[in-house]
Amino acid sequence: MPIFTIPADFKIESIKKILVLNKNCKYKVKESYGSLRNSEIGSGRKYFELPDVSYDDLKTYVQECNKNDIDFNYTLNLSCYDNNEFTEHGKEKLLSYIKKLVDCGIRHFTIAMPSLIELLMNHFPEVKVTLSVITGIDSLSKIERFVKFKNIKNIYLHEKIYRNLFLVKKITDIAHKNDVKVGVIVNSFCLSDCPFRNYHYNFGAHATNGSSYIIPEYYGSLCALMKIADKRNVLNAPWIRPNDLEKYVKCGVDRFKISGREMHTNGADIPKVVEIYNRGEFSENLAELFMCFTKCPYSEIFNIKNDENLNNYLEDVFAGRNKCNLFGCTNCMKCKNALSSIEINEVNKEKWSKIFNDRITKFKE
Repeated sequence: MPIFTIPADFKIESIKKILVLNKNCKYKVKESYGSLRNSEIGSGRKYFELPDVSYDDLKTYVQECNKNDIDFNYTLNLSCYDNNEFTEHGKEKLLSYIKKLVDCGIRHFTIAMPSLIELLMNHFPEVKVTLSVITGIDSLSKIERFVKFKNIKNIYLHEKIYRNLFLVKKITDIAHKNDVKVGVIVNSFCLSDCPFRNYHYNFGAHATNGSSYIIPEYYGSLCALMKIADKRNVLNAPWIRPNDLEKYVKCGVDRFKISGREMHTNGADIPKVVEIYNRGEFSENLAELFMCFTKCPYSEIFNIKNDENLNNYLEDVFAGRNKCNLFGCTNCMKCKNALSSIEINEVNKEKWSKIFNDRITKFKE
């Protein structure tokens, strides 16, 4: 049975809410994920976006998860460690950091770097690994290589293939033959095949606590301005509607991840998101769902109506009748009707466009 994995807020009362939620859900929350904010190792998120918890808070939360049959997955999914894992000092620092986490009861890590997967396999063989979406599994050759790592138990697919169900099924079949489970992120709002993806993840990997530079949101601002300028970049983003969840279940997908551990600092309602996906329908603004009901640029600017035009467009994409984003948006307008499903709040668009442009300007000064 597929499961949901959700971002941790590290509050004990949240675990109790999950247990209540699971009683009424077909696809239950069986995993919580996150990382410490105060770290010089880094992860897939910039440290200042994360909930501010201590090591003792983490330990207490992990113990409560373990007690209630909820797996805790520590996200050590940095895309770059400045090659320090190949130096004695860097390797010692990294292994010492991981040992401290293992000592507090963590037996599961999300990893993006092959070198770090090897280190875990050799030094912590009892630890299981989830391969991060950052690694970018988008082909049969990539999945065939990564399933050879014996400590990898779960693999997340690159977002750009989410609407290619034929490929999702092929990759999932290979993973299952090697006793590896496959996951997707249901609420990803990234660009479909983002030109800044690798650079943004590397930026996040180096944006650790103790960084000596002022941290601008350069890549995030570029990405946001592309979405604001052209609704097609919102339409072909790899988000998954609650209506379409069963399509992925039929492809064999085992894990549905709700992205947004940075959203807890903005009042995210994660249980509500899980409940809606289990219900399999949502008639309100999809942008609010994908933003976990937080007030943020995208939920303020966009109203994505889950209407007939959007449904027809997605069904054509899933069926292969519309090869969305295959030739580039500038050469294709097959989504014209579906664009009417996305409304824009012009006042908020102007407000946030100025904020994003100011961030980029400040960097260039």
